[in-house]
Amino acid sequence: MVSISIARILVVIGLCSMEGGTVAARAGLARREFDLGPMAGLGGGHSFWPGSTPAAASAGERKLPGFSHGGCPSYYMIGARGTGETLDGSLPYSSIYENVLAAVPGGAKQELQYSTSVEYFATVNEGAQSEVEIISAQLAKCPDTVFVLIGYSKGAMVQTQALINQDMPQDKIAAVVLFGNPYFRAGATQNKCDATSGMGMAAMTGVKMPDQLADRVYDCCAAGDPICQTVGSIMSHFTYSSRANEASQFIIRKLRAKLSS
Repeated sequence: MVSISIARILVVIGLCSMEGGTVAARAGLARREFDLGPMAGLGGGHSFWPGSTPAAASAGERKLPGFSHGGCPSYYMIGARGTGETLDGSLPYSSIYENVLAAVPGGAKQELQYSTSVEYFATVNEGAQSEVEIISAQLAKCPDTVFVLIGYSKGAMVQTQALINQDMPQDKIAAVVLFGNPYFRAGATQNKCDATSGMGMAAMTGVKMPDQLADRVYDCCAAGDPICQTVGSIMSHFTYSSRANEASQFIIRKLRAKLSS
């Protein structure tokens, strides 16, 4: 883990909405300032900004392993990491891959290549658009494959934006797991963990999970996590690996139901 001296990051969240798959900026900016101490980033995994993953690959490079070899997995898991986390994966959900692949045969997984830099406008939209294009392209080759989407922190924003994109084939989504979601809103049907009040630092944008997907979504906000509750201790944002087994079982149930339907 990279050790970074005490730093104060000004996280700027624009008042924006997703309309027709693109981000439409509204007037004004809402600013949230967090003193994250040695962990200057909103991620929580193997490494932290400035060692972030670069921007998404070109269209010709955005391929899912396995599809190009003639075989079609029955399901594919795509993870979107938090700020500063690398393509090595995300500690909050890395074990979910192992649990699900061991329990449900015929699957595969990949980390979404997108910029995990400390920027929450263009890079989130680009990551979401990249994922939609990947899924659509692979379904053209493997129409029976279904998908599981997993996101942590900034990655939860990417997954939510992807799911509300008008080009996302929602019927092919078997399950979604979100940890520390900045779009979190208390009282939503998909909420699964112990945060029962408040809203995430980006919830004011109006971006929210489509109602028709709610029963396939495990949206986990830990009580006191300021990223998904606005107030609290930033250390709560780094506790989600303790929920990995529960989230794995949620995915396994949803996958088995989807694959048998």
